[in-house]
Amino acid sequence: MDKEVCVIGKVVSFKLASEGKNTNYINIDKPYPENVFTVVISNNYLEKLNIKIEDLKNKYIFIKGKITTYKSDPKQIPQIYNPVNIAVKKE
Repeated sequence: MDKEVCVIGKVVSFKLASEGKNTNYINIDKPYPENVFTVVISNNYLEKLNIKIEDLKNKYIFIKGKITTYKSDPKQIPQIYNPVNIAVKKE
């Protein structure tokens, strides 16, 4: 892990940061809690990348960043935290 990769997948669900929080979650290919890959992204990075998560639902996206796992997650689901780039795949 901790390698920079490019992942392609379909956005099937997401969770926006609740009030006073800064972390958003995008689930790729399967919705939470059956998710197999998650993009974790702060509000600052969303602004930097000029992305609205709501616009990504049911679209295929390219995600570039370092792949990691959340240490306390027993399922060890791969994730990218604050990706370098997110792009929507053209149809």
